[in-house]
Amino acid sequence: MDGKRPAAAGLLALSLLLGTTPSRAEPPSAAEPPEVSSATVPPPAPASAPAPSMQPMPSGLTREQQIAWQQARIAERKARAQAQTAELLRQLQQRRNPSSEEIARRLAEYQRSAPEREAQRRRQIEAAFDDGPELDMRQALALRAQQLFEARDFAQLDRYYDDYALRGARTPSGVWKSGYWYSALSVRADSDQAYRERDEVLQQWLRERPQSALARLLRARLMVRRGWAFRGGGYAATVEEKNWRPFFDWLAKAQDYLDAEKAIVSTRPEYYELAVDLQRDRQKSPFAAFDEGLEKFPGYYPMYFAMMEYLLPKWHGGLDQLEHFAAEAVARTQREEGRAMYARLYWSAAQGQFRDNLFAQSKASWPRMREGFEDVIARYPDQWNLQNYASFACDAGDEDTLAKLFERIREPSLDVAWRSHARYVACGRRVGKFQD
Repeated sequence: MDGKRPAAAGLLALSLLLGTTPSRAEPPSAAEPPEVSSATVPPPAPASAPAPSMQPMPSGLTREQQIAWQQARIAERKARAQAQTAELLRQLQQRRNPSSEEIARRLAEYQRSAPEREAQRRRQIEAAFDDGPELDMRQALALRAQQLFEARDFAQLDRYYDDYALRGARTPSGVWKSGYWYSALSVRADSDQAYRERDEVLQQWLRERPQSALARLLRARLMVRRGWAFRGGGYAATVEEKNWRPFFDWLAKAQDYLDAEKAIVSTRPEYYELAVDLQRDRQKSPFAAFDEGLEKFPGYYPMYFAMMEYLLPKWHGGLDQLEHFAAEAVARTQREEGRAMYARLYWSAAQGQFRDNLFAQSKASWPRMREGFEDVIARYPDQWNLQNYASFACDAGDEDTLAKLFERIREPSLDVAWRSHARYVACGRRVGKFQD
């Protein structure tokens, strides 16, 4: 084998010398955003060197004339290859360091194509309304709900919501669709005028649809939002004294309204999520509302998440209570959910209180979370669940699990699950997914 290497190398060198030219890269797509730094090189312009002669060697030449003819052809091809290489390098340098005119041209081209890209994205989202990946379906649900509200199509709003809520319809990740439908229609109420304008539409809805549970829930939620507009989202010590009274007054108004309408609103799971949140905000115990909700909607996740929020140390609980509640939630839902609720609850807590410090600042057990996530993806193997599971595995330093999950993860990455694209790449590198 060693004796063949010089010959092979010589043939390779000769093939390069006889006119092998660099491959041409594809031009950038007009739909892509303009990049001022890229290794992608557009096709080179025709080189200035003349094309090599394709004529056969003339007959009747002497040996010396044949050698001279061949050398001239080789020199011609070499010059052309060098010219093409120089042109590629010039264009590469131009792309890496574009002029201000080139940057302006690319931006203008990108802006011209923006409506087409937006229309294509909207079509993609709308197609996910009935069947699509998790994040697209969430956007599709919100878009459809908002469109129907703008059109004042209250009958359709109720029809979709009631169907989702009573059927327990779920997204690809296993979350209830009714919750997203309801949340998409909840708005801020930062001023009295904003509150009145929204409430007038909701009352119109109720005049047309007197039995609407959704319109009633949205009215109560609007009152809560009006109260929080006075309080603000900061710690209690940062709230001005004058704002406490209107805050609690609006919460009491929302509670009175829900109590008066309970016969209708308590037939929907979102009532119990709102009831738990409202009791927490009013500094009262939500356990009675939660227990009642368990009897009617034992698999409704947001109700558990609301209770988990109440048990956070910053509200009315502690780390031991969180862990106990998570274990109890698993016991209550094991027949339908397996051990999934443990993972879902601490996943929710990480999104709010603990962020990327879940295992350092809480008593969450990674082995139990891993078991829970396995049950989650067994039932709902959507990329959203897989990539969040992998993100927690990265946090926990479980590289065996991380490596197995990366085998199932598809591009593009769902960066919100990883907290950033850089972290997605860093976690992937730990298990050999990406190379430096």
